[in-house]
Amino acid sequence: MGGGPASFEERDCRTAHNFAVAAKQAGVRRVIDLGGLTSQTFPVSLHLKSRQETGAVLREFGPAVTEFRPGIMVGNGSISFEIIRCLAEHLPVMICPTWVMTRSQPIAICDVLDYLVAALGVPESAGEIVEIGGASIETYRSMMLTYARIRGLKRWLLRVPVLTPRLSSYWLNLVTPIPAAITRRLIEGLRTEVVWSSDNAAKLFPEIIPMRCGAAVEETVSGTVPDRSVREMIGRDAPHVALRRQGYICDVRQTQINAPAVQVFGGLQGLGGKSGWPYADALWQIRGWIDRGLGGVGMSRGRTGGATL
Repeated sequence: MGGGPASFEERDCRTAHNFAVAAKQAGVRRVIDLGGLTSQTFPVSLHLKSRQETGAVLREFGPAVTEFRPGIMVGNGSISFEIIRCLAEHLPVMICPTWVMTRSQPIAICDVLDYLVAALGVPESAGEIVEIGGASIETYRSMMLTYARIRGLKRWLLRVPVLTPRLSSYWLNLVTPIPAAITRRLIEGLRTEVVWSSDNAAKLFPEIIPMRCGAAVEETVSGTVPDRSVREMIGRDAPHVALRRQGYICDVRQTQINAPAVQVFGGLQGLGGKSGWPYADALWQIRGWIDRGLGGVGMSRGRTGGATL
């Protein structure tokens, strides 16, 4: 969707056709496709329609296909979830269009992965369209408020009828890192109610019990970043490494210090507050006032005592 002025729908279909033909020629027995949950009763956006057409092209020209159609995926790196995260993190008061009340059935990324892996051992799923969603039906309003509650943020959402998808995309472009060309297509899809209407997921994969949206958000925000694999990639000698993993941008700067770890960490815990910073205390204070003036916490978060973060 962010690939330029040419039709992304045409690119989707062409890519799916090329892949399907090549897979069949190579003797691939089955393709497992991750599409998108759509509605049978509501108008379908170009974005969701394109995902349906991609699955249809794969089925027509390629090997047998198991097509999973998930709702919004909750987890790091999912664009729809990152939009919800950015809005809840940055805006104490949100002026929201009517689509925030559209119903959806979000699903945790870890549950989606469970379905994808399980399909390898369920040959009966070949040729099936499997709609998958979480254990709770939500609105985008409830998802943002759930995220805010889990993060300990107070947020107020005010609905107005005048925000069109185009205006909403420009607004999201200001407060999220997602380009307007992508958010506009996504918002068109957000106006479509996406709740699964088939129970074949439970029949084909009875061992998978998807979690509720709140549990999925909690698991996402409580994860440790960077994880062990990121630390192994960084190594001990590189003074500066920047990499993108698990939906995060990790900017790591490190140096070797000849001192006990307890002593070094004690120095870190003493930063800020009344103890001050290594440089430019006045600038840090001004930064705190600006943050508080924009509705943030200023410098009040993170310190419970005079010398402990």
